Amino acid sequence: MLLKKYLLFTLLVLCIQLSYSQDKIFINHGFWDVASNWSPAGVPTSTQTVGIGSNYTCTIPAGYMAECAGLILTTNADIIIQHTGTLTVIATQIIFSPIRVYGGSTITNAGEIHAFGLMNTALILEALSTLTNQTTGIININKSNIGFASSGTVHNHGVINVGNTNDAQGSGLSLIGNFTNYQNASILIHKSSGVGIGSSGNFINQGTCQIAISGTVSTGIFVTTPFLNDTTGTITINSSINNGFNSNSSSAHVTNKGTISISYCNYGLTALFTNRNIGTISINNCTRGISLSYSGSASSNAGTIHIGNTGNISAYGIFQENNADLTNTGFLYIDNANFGMGINNPGTQFTNSGTVTIGNNANIGTTGIELYTSAILTNNIGGVIEINRCTGYAAMAIANFPTLNNSGTIKMGNLQNIGGGIISWWSSQITNTSTGIMEINRSSWVGILVDQSGTLFNNSGTITGGNLAPLARLILLPKRRILTIQYQELSMEMI
Repeated sequence: MLLKKYLLFTLLVLCIQLSYSQDKIFINHGFWDVASNWSPAGVPTSTQTVGIGSNYTCTIPAGYMAECAGLILTTNADIIIQHTGTLTVIATQIIFSPIRVYGGSTITNAGEIHAFGLMNTALILEALSTLTNQTTGIININKSNIGFASSGTVHNHGVINVGNTNDAQGSGLSLIGNFTNYQNASILIHKSSGVGIGSSGNFINQGTCQIAISGTVSTGIFVTTPFLNDTTGTITINSSINNGFNSNSSSAHVTNKGTISISYCNYGLTALFTNRNIGTISINNCTRGISLSYSGSASSNAGTIHIGNTGNISAYGIFQENNADLTNTGFLYIDNANFGMGINNPGTQFTNSGTVTIGNNANIGTTGIELYTSAILTNNIGGVIEINRCTGYAAMAIANFPTLNNSGTIKMGNLQNIGGGIISWWSSQITNTSTGIMEINRSSWVGILVDQSGTLFNNSGTITGGNLAPLARLILLPKRRILTIQYQELSMEMI
């Protein structure tokens, strides 16, 4: 909805802007600094607005500093900034965007572009138009509402700076076209009152995206369509008032093959995601690390995810609701949820065939994993779940019709103390299959508690208690196949 409103606003602004004439028009194929190439004749000054005529190519030569108060490229017009050449556009009227590119026109920059918006959008690239920022190219955008709005095609091989001297009052980048940030290229959003990058187009990152470098943004990246961070891509979101990486629909899927680092925000990652086997995601200093809520959606991790490895997570490492499912075949580490839970799962599915490690390096406040309201956790053969340092009442709390199916390995308290081990009640169901292994140590309360009407524990596998360190009280089991006890301090009651 916000992007639709933006498009309507942009269309209105464009209609108004096109109704204004330019002080000078470029009417030849040649260099900017040649007076006869302009009508009226004369090289533009910093107070004049200019246009590049249809089907003409204007070149700013190496070492030359071109300036104007506004630049419009009309149908099939082209401008080339050579290496060491500079184009500075400082808008003198609020109604004008400094640089506007229409109708199949192109900008090719190997030098520097400086655009100052006077609270309007600093650079507008319309559909069918193309901007290519070459490896030596630098684009600086400041003092704008939206920094760079594009419905065209952008190829960035150089550096795009937004808000390095004056923050953008709206979004840093607002994109509904095609945008590729190539390897060794950089997008630097220093500060913005709006979204760092908003994309409803096709965005591919193979280079570096740094967001909120010297200030804050409202949301780091907001997507409504698929987004790819490729193998060489690095995304860093440092300080978001709301969320780090956000989306508003189930079609907005984030695929990560590179590195994503998110810190200092409300929710770190709320978009649907696929983290490939070579992808790494780190989330710190947030209320929730990952929050999934789109009904019927599915996210997956085959790579590595660190949540709370260097900073606090105040509520949940991972929160799932509304049948937003998550599958882990990679490595998932959760720490520093000092006042909350590692994984909180009301009514969704979490399937693990990889490794889930909770609280190995720093405390988890309440519970390692909490399942309720018909949630399903399936730990497949080969899957490992390890929970330590739960200062609350349980490593795993299961209540109100959830299901835990274990065919892999679940270890609780093997390294550090926990409150309780598995606490199940209110019609919860636990099945430890013939290949399932459960190890419980260092519990200050109870290893396994099966309580209240309708709660079932079906064991066909191996349950080991106290093999590494004592349990304080007991293990309650409806049925046992193998139970080994190595510490006499452990008391046991069979039911």
